[in-house]
Amino acid sequence: MWLGPFAAGLGLAWRLGWAVLWTLLGVLLLFLARQPMIMLVKALSGRRSRDDVEPALIWLFIYGLLAVVPLIALVAAGRAALFWLALPALPPLAWQLWLVTRRAERHMTVELAGSGALALAAPAAYYAATGRLDSTALAVWLLCWCQSAAAIVYVYLRLEQRRMTAVPSRADQWARGKRAVFYHCFNLVASITLAAFRFLPTLACWPKPYAAHSVRQWEPSRRPLASRKSWRRSSLSCCWCWLTDSVSRHELDRA
Repeated sequence: MWLGPFAAGLGLAWRLGWAVLWTLLGVLLLFLARQPMIMLVKALSGRRSRDDVEPALIWLFIYGLLAVVPLIALVAAGRAALFWLALPALPPLAWQLWLVTRRAERHMTVELAGSGALALAAPAAYYAATGRLDSTALAVWLLCWCQSAAAIVYVYLRLEQRRMTAVPSRADQWARGKRAVFYHCFNLVASITLAAFRFLPTLACWPKPYAAHSVRQWEPSRRPLASRKSWRRSSLSCCWCWLTDSVSRHELDRA
C-alpha cells in the first residue's frame, strides 16, 4: 500500500536521482521490518512460541543494518529532513503493536491509521526528488491517505457481503454501503478543491476508480476477495496513479 503513494509523489516531482532510489530502499526496509517486529511482540506477549524471538531479532538486526546504508546516503545528499516524515508513522505503529498484545489488531480503525502512515511515502518521494516539503507534498499525502482509506472501507464492505446468503433490501444496502460511498464522495470533493487551488494536477479531480465500482457492488460476494476483482481494483488504482503522474508532467512542462 506504500508503492502507490510513492509513485504518486515521484510523479508530481517527475525527477529521478540517487536520493529517490535511496529513499525507495529505505522505505522498503522499514516496511519489511514491520513483520518481524509484530512477530517479536506476539512472541513476547505469549501469542507465539518464545522460540520465535531469536529469528525475529535476527531479521530486525539485518533490516536495521541494511537501513544504515540509505540513511548515510540520504544525509550525504542533503535529504536529512526526510527522517522527520518517519515521526508521524510512529504513533500508529505503536498503537498497532499494543493492539497485537491484546489480540485486537484486526480492526478497520487501525488499518485506516496505518494507511496514513504508509501514505507518507508520497511526500517522502516528492521531497527526495525535489528537496522541498511544501503544500504540494502535504496535499499528495492527504489525497493518497484518503484514497487508501476509501479502499480499506470498500474491502471491509466486501468482506461483510461474503457472509450474506441473499441480496438485502435497498434500505439495508444503503445502511451497509453508505460509509464507502461517503468516503469516495469526500475524496472527489477534496480532489476538486486541491486541483482548483493548483495544489495538484487537474486530473486528480476526476472521480476515483473505486467509486463507481463500489456503488454497484451490492450483491453478496461468493468469490474469495483475492480473486479477479482484487486484481481489477489494483489495476484501477495503478491506472489512476499513472494518469495523474502523466498529467502532472504535462502541466509542469507547460508551466
